[in-house]
Amino acid sequence: MDMKQPFVRLFVVLVAAFVVPVASFAQQEAVLSGAVRDTTGGVLPGVVVRAVHEATGNSFEAVTDEAGGYRLAVRVGLYRISADLSGFATVTRAGVEVLVGQQVVVNIEMQPAALQETVTVTAEAPLVDVTRSRVSGNIDPRQMQELPVQGRNWMNLTMLAPGSRVNAVREVPVTSEVSSVGVQMNLDGQQVTNMVALGFGQPRYSRDAIGEFEFVANRFDASQGRSMGVQVNAVTKSGTNQYAGTFSGYFRSDRFNAADHVVGRVLPYSNQQISTTFGGPIRKDRFHFFGSFEYEREPQTFTYTTPYPKFNGSLIGTRKEYKQLGRVDYQFSPQNRLSVRLSRYDNRIPYDSRYTGGSDRTMASAIGTNRRSEQVLATWTQVLGNRAVNEVKGGHSMFHWNQYAHVRNSNTLPGMTPGIGAPNILMNGFTLGQTHAITPQDIGEDFYTARDDLSLSFNRGGRHDLRIGGEYMYHFTFEDVCNQCMGQFDMRGGPVPANIEALIGDVWDVSTWNLAPLSPITRFYQRAIAMDSSPYSRPSGNSGFTEYAPRHVYASWFQDNWAVTPRLTLNLGLRHDLSIGAFVNWVSYPPFIEAGRPDDTNNWGPRLGFAYSLIERTVLRGGYGMYYAEMTGQPAIFTLRNVQQITPQILNDGRPDFAANPFNGPAPTYEQAARLLCSVERRTGCLRPTLQLNFVAPDLKSPFSHQASLGVQRQLTSMMAVEADWVYTGNQDIIVSRNINLSFDPATGANFPFNDISRRPYPDWGNLSINRADRDQRYHALQVGLTKRMSNRWQASATYSLGAQWNFDQLPLNPGCGNPMTWTAATGFTCDVPVTLAPDIAENDWYLAEDGDGTGTSQRHRATFNGIWDAGYGFQLSGLYVYGDEGWETPQAGVDVRGKVGLQEADSRLRRDGTLIARRSLDRKSMHRVDLRVQRRFRLGSRVSIDGIAEVFNLFDRANYETYVRNEQNARFGRPNPHTNIAYAPRVLQLGFRTQF
Repeated sequence: MDMKQPFVRLFVVLVAAFVVPVASFAQQEAVLSGAVRDTTGGVLPGVVVRAVHEATGNSFEAVTDEAGGYRLAVRVGLYRISADLSGFATVTRAGVEVLVGQQVVVNIEMQPAALQETVTVTAEAPLVDVTRSRVSGNIDPRQMQELPVQGRNWMNLTMLAPGSRVNAVREVPVTSEVSSVGVQMNLDGQQVTNMVALGFGQPRYSRDAIGEFEFVANRFDASQGRSMGVQVNAVTKSGTNQYAGTFSGYFRSDRFNAADHVVGRVLPYSNQQISTTFGGPIRKDRFHFFGSFEYEREPQTFTYTTPYPKFNGSLIGTRKEYKQLGRVDYQFSPQNRLSVRLSRYDNRIPYDSRYTGGSDRTMASAIGTNRRSEQVLATWTQVLGNRAVNEVKGGHSMFHWNQYAHVRNSNTLPGMTPGIGAPNILMNGFTLGQTHAITPQDIGEDFYTARDDLSLSFNRGGRHDLRIGGEYMYHFTFEDVCNQCMGQFDMRGGPVPANIEALIGDVWDVSTWNLAPLSPITRFYQRAIAMDSSPYSRPSGNSGFTEYAPRHVYASWFQDNWAVTPRLTLNLGLRHDLSIGAFVNWVSYPPFIEAGRPDDTNNWGPRLGFAYSLIERTVLRGGYGMYYAEMTGQPAIFTLRNVQQITPQILNDGRPDFAANPFNGPAPTYEQAARLLCSVERRTGCLRPTLQLNFVAPDLKSPFSHQASLGVQRQLTSMMAVEADWVYTGNQDIIVSRNINLSFDPATGANFPFNDISRRPYPDWGNLSINRADRDQRYHALQVGLTKRMSNRWQASATYSLGAQWNFDQLPLNPGCGNPMTWTAATGFTCDVPVTLAPDIAENDWYLAEDGDGTGTSQRHRATFNGIWDAGYGFQLSGLYVYGDEGWETPQAGVDVRGKVGLQEADSRLRRDGTLIARRSLDRKSMHRVDLRVQRRFRLGSRVSIDGIAEVFNLFDRANYETYVRNEQNARFGRPNPHTNIAYAPRVLQLGFRTQF
């Protein structure tokens, strides 16, 4: 690819963003609004309201309208607000704190000048929002800086916000489907979510570079979208009128750690993090800069605890992470402001926790990963008179990673690509070789974004604050992969042989593996064979391709926050999302998809809400909306992989050396394989290709959710507020993969064995795993939150939720079918006849969700608490507590009784004896975690201080478990696995320092 192209595209996007006069509303950091009245209650038009940002000196001005109202789009931070009108005393209100995403209402009363020249008061921003109905929570700058966070990943603090459902943050703060986006992460209003694979590799930023963030759990307004779940809105720090910086270090060591609760000993561990920031004025009150850099070094230990001692042991590697950010802000005048930010993140991981360690795989599973993300954003804000603000954003976001295996091979199996990597060998309750079949790989994406926003206010039947907007994104996914070029074996035709350790000479060297004796339990072998050239991409060798999957993403919206009366505000919005090319509509692959398929264009999302002030400081709020998710890049790139290769599924023909020689000779080339396809000529030994996970179906559409809430906010005192909300999220059309090459016997409700080729709807094909948009979920919860902001030297907040999720056990439907595909001698293949399937296949009914990976899907009760106390004499104490009941899991039978012969079919609940495993029959142990920080500040002059910091994570050394062995065929069934997320670690001590100057 021409390296000049990304820069050319970025230049074009920036020029378009700053020149084209699109009318739309900004994703401004926050809003100050209110009304100005005299002592009799009469409105005062023409008042000059000025808000001065205390840290930077930036000023924001507005003039009250005929109803005495004003509205200022402002930055987050502390403000001094003044109101001036001839004949009246100037009113100044100081100490008003505005957090990201908030609309703070500050009403002002003015007295005649004859009574007093000026009136100055100290005021706190209200803790309840009387203008909006969405359910959200803020993590303020003190929490960002002072709460204990193991690993210093600020995203972990999302768990403290009302509406959070997880007990540990992995890469995203929600439970999300593979292809359907349930969260968008926005930094300074720029979408920065990695859309190739949502569950890993998200960009990271130094905790010291993030000022604060907002977690919107339910019903965000029409100016935000592309998520059917939540939004995380974070803002970076900026320079102030004082030159200031920090230099800090944080250190963990196994010398201070408790023993691991799974392996029963202290695991080798150390971690060092160094962070620095610096910022200040280039021109006081106008021009400021800020920069940050963070380095992390983490030697990691991954332990293998299989039932086979030869395969057990530990792998130790050192992960290194680099985070950089720079930002400048220039205020030309109170009416014009420009901000530019650049950031970069690198993470070098020799052993990826997703594929390393555990009780059900060997060290051959280990895979290394390198990740990088970069962003650039420019924001120009204009005040257009007293009623309008226009904001334009243009930027670029990039994410790129590569993966590599550690195990060696010398082309010892027919067709295996020589070099680094091992075949993927699935056994009952155990994986022998490489656990990730698409490694090595090199994958990335580019986003080019232009957004232009306008806010406009007017009075007609009450006050209207309009938000009208539009956005364009060019999303470009690219990859260079080795797609199953090492091959995959399904050896689940019987138990793991007792002499398995003797058959594997050196787990790190495939040439020492004696696979022939495993032929009796081998059901099939499959391996991708790539084209020499392709109309969709360029070949890259190693049975892989560099694929290009561009898409054009558009959004437009209208939002009206209509204050009908002083007590009632209606939130009325409408959003339209359009993604052109998300399902690679230009690709043809008969008989499954044809080129020219229509895009999903009917994605209209209404947003309706209300906020009603029952009495002073008490607000009733609620509403409903539809929210469309953006698709990840997986359906597009997986489809491109499949159409450029043949992946024959070779069933075991009974030869004693089948596992060592599945092709019964040399592996065919693509041209040779194409001539051997059963669709060309059905004969003994003809090849039946498969389609792997996430191949698009012709009828795919965008997933979406219905969201609703009803609740109340009450400000108890000037410093404390409580809230309670019932929330509902109904996800529909979630994308899942299903084998469509199965038919069912209407007499028994069971599938015909996959080995019976005559009962396959597509007899010339193997396993056809195609995306289907037919998974539905429902979630109901009561969410309660308490906030006490900083006063009298302490602050605290707490949350509690009682919730439940139901999933629908959908019938397996092929594209274009309303019933499962059945076969009888009289009808042949048909999907026109209703059929009741066996309960282990599909119950066609709702069931309480189970947890499969420790993500909290089945959790009912969850509670958090956090607090900060300035104890005096330079001491500060802070901490947090997280409780979750962790829910239940459904065990796996680990056998394929139905003979589906798919790579995931051992996940079935049907045992060999015909009994059915009950759902949610494995109770996960509840999580209790207390993290504590003690800090002592030492003053080194008027401008310099150093903080000594001691933090203890999991203070009481609670045995918290992340995942369990669910496969009944594994000797360790029901026991916990070693943790891969530090939220489940035993007690850990961290020592640190922070210098401020």
